[in-house]
Amino acid sequence: MAKKLKKGAGDLFKDLEKLLDEIFGFGEEVGDHSLTPSEKRYKDKLKAKQERIERKNRRREIKKADAERKKRIKKFWKDGYDPDPTFSIWGSGKLSHPELWRSIMDDLASKGCKVKFVEKNMTYGPHPSGGLPGEISLVPDSSITALKHEAKHFYDDLSMGFPGWEKTVYDPKVRWKMEYDAYMEEIKFLRESKEFDTAKKLLDNALKERKTIEEMFNVKL
Repeated sequence: MAKKLKKGAGDLFKDLEKLLDEIFGFGEEVGDHSLTPSEKRYKDKLKAKQERIERKNRRREIKKADAERKKRIKKFWKDGYDPDPTFSIWGSGKLSHPELWRSIMDDLASKGCKVKFVEKNMTYGPHPSGGLPGEISLVPDSSITALKHEAKHFYDDLSMGFPGWEKTVYDPKVRWKMEYDAYMEEIKFLRESKEFDTAKKLLDNALKERKTIEEMFNVKL
């Protein structure tokens, strides 16, 4: 049995492959059922260590990207407002949840919703006169919940038959209902992942959104 290997993180999988090759002659193609308990424990330990290193590197990358994102936010938003706090924990949705991101984007495209990437806004704009799908705007590094938020606006607009601005943008009750439902889409996703602090930040954003709508239309929602 090969001695326990103590090398750098980059060699972990090479070590594992070498170990299995020495034992069986064909490397990582060997299934776990062919390993002895001690060999499987060693394999699992190497795999777990590599996963920890990858998570640490990912957190470092997110932290660096988040610092740059917050610099950009200050250009457009005041009073410490963060339109996408989920980014701080998971980073870009395309990287954190690639399959879910792709499935949502594909479904939006199949239903006629265009998605464009812009520098600032994350919005869904209904078609002004109605009868047609609206358009989603996202910053390139939007989180997965930001995409789910804007996609929810589109699906709600679709379920109403694309009534246009008069029945959505200019109706404060409908507008707030759409915002509430979209924020709840994000908050539910975060709570399921036990990210309660970020869920609370989004709830605060929702309350600010309600206040803005109330002031805009001089109503109490």
